[in-house]
Amino acid sequence: MGAVVLVLALVATVSWYRDRVGLVHETAGEHPGAPAEHPTSVHEHGWSWSPPGDVDVIDLVRGTHGPVAVLTDGLVALDGTTGRELWTYREMDVSAPDPDVFAGPGWGVLGEHAYFLRPPGPDAPGRFLALDAATGEIAWERDVAAEETVDGWNAYSPLVQLHSPDAGPEGGDHGVVLARSPRDGTDLWEFRPPWPTESCTLQGAPLLRSAGESGQVLVAHACANETELAELSLGDPSEDPLVFAGRAESLSLHVTALDPRTGRVLWSDRRPISGPGDPVALGLLDRSPPVPGEPPAVLVESGPELARPFVNDAAEGREARYPREALDGDHAPNDPAGRTLRADTSGLVVAVDSADEPYVPDTEWAFDALGVDSQGRVVSSVTVEEEVITADHLARTIALEGTLLVPHLDADGARSRVYAAGMDSGTEGGAWLEPRPASRTAGSDGTENEHRLLAVPGAVLSYLSDGATVTDVHALVP
Repeated sequence: MGAVVLVLALVATVSWYRDRVGLVHETAGEHPGAPAEHPTSVHEHGWSWSPPGDVDVIDLVRGTHGPVAVLTDGLVALDGTTGRELWTYREMDVSAPDPDVFAGPGWGVLGEHAYFLRPPGPDAPGRFLALDAATGEIAWERDVAAEETVDGWNAYSPLVQLHSPDAGPEGGDHGVVLARSPRDGTDLWEFRPPWPTESCTLQGAPLLRSAGESGQVLVAHACANETELAELSLGDPSEDPLVFAGRAESLSLHVTALDPRTGRVLWSDRRPISGPGDPVALGLLDRSPPVPGEPPAVLVESGPELARPFVNDAAEGREARYPREALDGDHAPNDPAGRTLRADTSGLVVAVDSADEPYVPDTEWAFDALGVDSQGRVVSSVTVEEEVITADHLARTIALEGTLLVPHLDADGARSRVYAAGMDSGTEGGAWLEPRPASRTAGSDGTENEHRLLAVPGAVLSYLSDGATVTDVHALVP
């Protein structure tokens, strides 16, 4: 009787099939239930996980019930509380999408859905499918014709699919974004830069956000007056206005949030561009766990002289308010990508140097993490003063709702630790946690590893990454 019960339990837990060579799809037999909350603090090692032996992990992302491991050929979802594998989707013969054709990764998680794109080949259509992020069951799928992916870049997601046509030297579609239904590929809407007398080009890939009633599509355009641009470009309509940064007096940067269902403009922000620099990039400040009902802020940045970086509330487009201590001489956020540890509609957690002197040896350096409300007022703080922690650690530091976590990897790569300090502990500091010893000292190609953290429902993941391969996945739990 016991053996029969065991077999039935296994069948109920996991179903799997292979309908063609190379496909592995294992789903959860039943919904895993309500997810655990994101930890507000962690104290001990909870579990460890290793991928299948025939594949590498290239990234870890936040899923609905825990981490989702992004493999070279698919996805594995884990329960954050226990480390149990919930579901797997792999196509072992797939080729990664061409970055010149596809914006963003071919597979990942967005909101309540995971997704997987099989690019079209010369003799066969591709396929896009959306999976329930909790169970791994297919929510919908459709063929992707090769004609969809020509002339410009494409972004596939469960929220909306975007296409920007390649206008060519004589084209008139610079800056246009076309949207298709993710379910059947039918046209939904198009966005054309609405600013009269300006010529605009898209800057970088669009940003997709799933939070809120319908989510958002965020796009950035560099624009200049048509007459001035024609004079500077000697009449060449294909020129990117950004090429003339520092020369075009009318040059500006527009960031626009769109409704993914209708293309309606939700908010727009315009900033002048005054000097030369690198292309503009959009990003979400979402390295720390989300606060329910408080969407992460949008970071807009470029080269040091192009346009001052700014952080906008993603919901309404209002500029985030930083305390005076976190601003540079131009009253812009100081290194927001590295020093803004959390940013959403409720406020910020930002790192500032503790010392007033501009040059401090690493062995004497310390920083304050400031909790800031939506009005820019400091409401909590903690001082981190540890000899092995330097300014380089800030880009990988995360802020839980009540705790600051700083990952550290010893110089020989053999020992990974996490420094934990309560956000309201002031100058009292915190303590060190040890997830597990590291298994190797260098990345897959000899590059150095980084120790990284990812907060998910039920745990904080500690892992090593060389930028291409993830190893040593351990969970810290409350």
